Amino acid sequence: AARTERKRLAKRHAEESQFLFSSTRFEWRDRIDGERFEGFVKEIIDLSPGVRWSAFAGLANEPDGGRDILVEWEMPLLPGELDAKDPDRTHRVCRIVVQCKADLRPVGVSRVTAILDTVEFHEAEGYLLVVRSRVTRPLADRLDRHRSKGRRFNWWTGDDLEERLRRYRHVVARYPDVLTAID
Repeated sequence: AARTERKRLAKRHAEESQFLFSSTRFEWRDRIDGERFEGFVKEIIDLSPGVRWSAFAGLANEPDGGRDILVEWEMPLLPGELDAKDPDRTHRVCRIVVQCKADLRPVGVSRVTAILDTVEFHEAEGYLLVVRSRVTRPLADRLDRHRSKGRRFNWWTGDDLEERLRRYRHVVARYPDVLTAID
């Protein structure tokens, strides 16, 4: 009941923040602790529509096989998943592996390896890469190829995080070592 109420309040707060803080800019710290960045990302994910559950997979500096956060996320069915026997079913819960990179420089293929192995090992159906900066074109192309094959692969950049933070403004105050808001 408390979790449901928190989600309801967070949704209302997000709607108000989007109206009140649409022009807010953010200033990222030059050095961000990987574990703090993961906590920051997890909090944003937890507030995202459709998220049922999330958990840290281990410490930021542990060899976690490219897995930082596991998420159960209710997502729209892909075209190949539609069921003629159950046409009212439009969503299903998917297990997603989230990998976080707090790098100041763009993240490339050398920093994100064995994605399919990681997804398969953890019996996940998707992969989300969250970076503080941006992804390089070769890495974006690789992730796009996976998506074109009907896999639930995506990435969020610093700009995507900032857009979400305009809705979830209250998260910024808890992570001054990651970024600050400039009104």
